[in-house]
Formats: sequence, C-alpha cells, structure tokens
Amino acid sequence: MNTFEYQSNFFKIVQVQVTHEYYVNLLYNKVIIKPTSETAATLRNLEFVFKPLSYGFVLLFNGNSNQKITNAVGPIDFHFTMKITDDTFLNITDIPFRYHQAFHFHNGHENPNQLHDGIYAGEQSMESSNQPGITANIHLVINKQNELFGNGQDINFQTLNYGINFKSRAVVIRYNFYGTRKDDSNSSFFIVDSKNNKMPVKRGQRTLANGLDVFTMELENPVTLKDRMEEFYTLKKEDEFFRSFSLSLPQPDSKNISYDKKGGLFFADIFSKIN
Repeated sequence: MNTFEYQSNFFKIVQVQVTHEYYVNLLYNKVIIKPTSETAATLRNLEFVFKPLSYGFVLLFNGNSNQKITNAVGPIDFHFTMKITDDTFLNITDIPFRYHQAFHFHNGHENPNQLHDGIYAGEQSMESSNQPGITANIHLVINKQNELFGNGQDINFQTLNYGINFKSRAVVIRYNFYGTRKDDSNSSFFIVDSKNNKMPVKRGQRTLANGLDVFTMELENPVTLKDRMEEFYTLKKEDEFFRSFSLSLPQPDSKNISYDKKGGLFFADIFSKIN
C-alpha cells in the first residue's frame, strides 16, 4: 500500500481510492488520475494541493493560507480524468465485454462514500464512447452548503472519503491438454482440488489457432478471478499402471481470458502438456 506523509499544516480534504476485487489487497494501483486544466486552475486559486496516488488521489489544503478559502462560498466543482493502465482490465472486470466505453463517476449517490451506484462500478456507470479502450472521468462537487468552509465560518477539516470499486469476473476454467500418447484415453484423466475431491468437468476437443489439437476439461462451476487463487487443482489418471500420475495445474492467467459470444461465457484458458 502506498502511503503519503505531509506536514501538519496541510489538511486532507478529499481522498479517492480505487479498489478491485481481483487483487488480494484490493487496492487497484493501475490508474492515473489527473485534474482537468480548469480544475487545476481552481485548485491553484484555492491553494489546494493535488497529490496523486497509485490507487487514487488526495486533495490537501494548506492551513496557513486560509484567506482565499474563506471567500469561496457555495459549491465547488472538480473534474478529473482517469486512465486505466492495465491491458487486462476488460478481461478481469465484470463489465460488458466491449471496447469504446467510458465510466462517469461522481459523488452524491445513496452511499455517500461511493462514486457510483451499487457496491461495484458497472454498466450503470458507463456509456458508449468514441475514445479507444476504456476511459473514465470523475466529477466531485463539495461545499454545497458551506459545510467545509466559506461564509465567514470556521474551516471544517473533515476528510471526504470516496471509493470506486470494481468487481472481478466469474469465469469457467478450461484446461487444454496436449502431448498425450495416441493410446491414451482422455476419459481416464480427472481433476482433483486441494482436498483431493474429484471435480465435475465437461470434456471436449478443439483445435487451437496454431493448428494444435487438444482435449479439454472445463470445470463445471465458474470461479471468481483472483490474482492469487485460493484453490489449486491437480490432474490425475485412472490407470493401474499410472496410479502415481499427478500433474499440478497452473493458475488462470489474466491475459488468457476469452468470451464465447454464443454461449455467453468467459473462459480462462490454461494450456498444459502431458508427457
């Protein structure tokens, strides 16, 4: 977690934190947030300090310079752009699987500490965009009724904390096995979890884009993607000559997520060679 230390004469007025369920520590440090040129001018006029963090930002006020702020009566608008630097964001995030979308985040929701409706940011916070990829903007309005400063009252340095929360995708783990001997029966292989429980699977065959023929085993129950999955799986074989056969299977990779439009499912493809 990033930390920011500042002198005691600076007061934290606003903090925005971005989280993602995909990461064990939840903090999503793959965003770059910047004030628009108009907001940058407002910040300078009010003698606010914008401090970017890897997972959001804070707005600080210099307590030694309160002459200007006492004259700032009524609502104050701030606008920020947010760039997502994660190439796999669309793969791991539970949002519609399409490009050219824009998030619009703002305060004033039922939950006063969130910048979107619901627990997670989703389609309700998005609209089509002519910009490439996934973009986002943040609009904050503070001091609507002089609750922080202005109108000759004492300055209230209570921090306004806001969150943007992303939900991780649920995917079907699909193992693609290759390199088996021709006399191997695919039906003799099975998958067990960390407690050695046999997992229900759907078996099949497919030809990859590179022409390689593989046999597949899909776990029947979708799982929520994590950067470090709590469960791990092992491939075993029912064969009196290979009772000791055991192959630890890799974890899903965020780069290998695909969408099956026909079935409406997301697959986490894992490729494994059987010697």
